[in-house]
Amino acid sequence: MLIGVALVLVLLVLYISIPIALGAHYYQSARSALHDDVGYAISIMEKSANLGNIDAIMFLGGMYDEGELVPQNKRQAYLYYDMAAQKGNPTALFAISEYYYNGYGGLIQDYEKSYELCLSAAEAGLLDAQYEVGYKYYYGEGVEENNERAFYWFNKSADQGHQYGSYYLARCYFLGEGTAQNYELALPLLFQAELDGIDDTALPLLSYYIDAGEDPKVLEYMEKSMDAGNMGAKLIWAFHLEHGQLTEQNYEEAASLYEEVINSDGTQFVKAFL
Repeated sequence: MLIGVALVLVLLVLYISIPIALGAHYYQSARSALHDDVGYAISIMEKSANLGNIDAIMFLGGMYDEGELVPQNKRQAYLYYDMAAQKGNPTALFAISEYYYNGYGGLIQDYEKSYELCLSAAEAGLLDAQYEVGYKYYYGEGVEENNERAFYWFNKSADQGHQYGSYYLARCYFLGEGTAQNYELALPLLFQAELDGIDDTALPLLSYYIDAGEDPKVLEYMEKSMDAGNMGAKLIWAFHLEHGQLTEQNYEEAASLYEEVINSDGTQFVKAFL
């Protein structure tokens, strides 16, 4: 009796482990063959995917999604992403979320479904999904608008270095959305967002959403930041000097600050100003 049970267990282990090992082998073989014979490599990759290898499934999904090595085929990409999503892969869940959001791959556009999939990916720890869930809560896309939940997810993504998460976290602090208003926490993040080139968003937020000229805390912190060498603060102040906003117009001083910022870290984040 015991021998029979042991034999069944051995066969079960082999039944599970052999396809996994074979799938991994096919995947590595396909990767190695990509430079020599794309058609052969893809056929081997498909064998690996059919054995449940997540790396192969996601590779094929991305390949058809982007049109790399094969003609772009969003429907085929979706089928591979869905295969991986059913195994709980967070990157696949996030990809399908985007498909539902945009109506790709023959799917009917569904913001609510997009939110649900994105939330699953975020809860599984996927950084981009965490930011995106915050965005959906912030703007009410597929879910009821909720600044407190938006702040939670922006904060979570910002803690891991997500640039857009950091900008929206700064926005929440600056405007008091979903959390208490806090300029000291908001402004360093806004200055960094300006340097990162986040769609030129920090500048209009500082300039137009709140009349910073009537709030000495904002200008006081900006001056302290410039004195400490913060290039984002200098870039924003240069813009104000150039256009005479919040201070007297001074082209010479503005040009000097622009030049200092350019010399500190390249030109990509000042090209919109010059």
